[in-house]
Amino acid sequence: MKNIYKNIISIVILGIVIFVFREPISSTFFALQNKYFPCSRPITYSIGSFDDRFKLSKDKFLSIINKAEGSWENPMNKELFTYSEDGVLKINLVYDKRQEA
Repeated sequence: MKNIYKNIISIVILGIVIFVFREPISSTFFALQNKYFPCSRPITYSIGSFDDRFKLSKDKFLSIINKAEGSWENPMNKELFTYSEDGVLKINLVYDKRQEA
């Protein structure tokens, strides 16, 4: 009976430790996964800032990005990038003095 209580207490303590340190555990897990299994999950991207002065629609811009994806993915024969509204990688289309020239 004492062993059952010890096991239950151990599991509860382990659960609390994992809950409290979930962010560092998660980031360490993903860092190790990226180190030892690179490209195992596609990188999600989204459009960050988008300047209309380029005279380009968002749909056209996404199709250009999709074509650029192919340049990376076709040689690897693997899905490396995928579009998501809340993607980790933000692609910004910024208009500045270099485009005015």
